[in-house]
Amino acid sequence: MALKTFVKVGNISSLSDARYCAGMGVDMLGFQVEKDKIDYVNPQSYTEMISWIVGVQFIAEFSQSSLAEMNEILQEYPIHGMQIEREDVLEELAEKAKELDKLPIGLIFRSENVEQIEILSVKYNHLVSYFLLTNAEDNTLKALKNLSEKCNLLVEGDFSQEIITDLLSNTKIKGIGLQGSIEEKSGLKDFGNLADILEALEID
Repeated sequence: MALKTFVKVGNISSLSDARYCAGMGVDMLGFQVEKDKIDYVNPQSYTEMISWIVGVQFIAEFSQSSLAEMNEILQEYPIHGMQIEREDVLEELAEKAKELDKLPIGLIFRSENVEQIEILSVKYNHLVSYFLLTNAEDNTLKALKNLSEKCNLLVEGDFSQEIITDLLSNTKIKGIGLQGSIEEKSGLKDFGNLADILEALEID
């Protein structure tokens, strides 16, 4: 399978989601690795899930951990990249990158604030692989077009298939972010809107 644009699917917590998304050709799968999250995936479950998956980058998703806490957590998670939401952690990583020349893994910065991403992209475009804008549907096409010209932008939101097509045609966004959902019973999963969007993005 191949998709028309870059796709990251976050909050993966079941093998069903992971295998479905990988089979559809998504580029990244994100996993909640902070213990207080509803979709938290423990190290053992994570290792078991990724053993079934090939051709996809695995992303550890953080929202509130310090850099020291992240480093400790990542000892148990083999990953290709991480997603963060704290600006102070980004600043710390920038200092580390000076020592290392560059970060050894990919980095996504996630925010719902256009202005924050715009400011941070000026300082950290060299460091951040993608800026992920959440609730992107709350912004105008003009605002998204402007931001997409300044950084590698992924958009995440309550979009219809038609709006996603419009965004891909009329902005320079690099791709979209989608969300997995909790599997209520093992082996039984309704992929819902996730499936609708991915099927609409399939290359004919």
